[in-house]
Amino acid sequence: SIKGIQSSDPVDLSIFYMQQNVNKCLKIEDIAAQVNLSESHLSKLFRNKTGSSPIDYFINLKMQEAIRLLTNKSLRIKEVAFKLGYSDQYYFTRIFTKQIGTSPASFIKTSRR
Repeated sequence: SIKGIQSSDPVDLSIFYMQQNVNKCLKIEDIAAQVNLSESHLSKLFRNKTGSSPIDYFINLKMQEAIRLLTNKSLRIKEVAFKLGYSDQYYFTRIFTKQIGTSPASFIKTSRR
């Protein structure tokens, strides 16, 4: 059982694990191993409960944290990317733009007005 959470539901435990490791680069096998399930079984349970795959959910968590960091801190895009476990700021920018619908630079301009 993961410290700090009472639920025994593998999806809840997976989400908690993702939240605790939003600054890392997790793979589905890391998450599945954490809750003692096969990757395919976890993926099926996860999709049934949340409507998305574990990795899509994790990327969404990362982007929500990116928004928080870009809005509340005077961090550069590169620093936000590194804080979230992305070693390549351009890859982070592509993911952010795809998920949020605007580039990090445009997001910063509009949110800091």
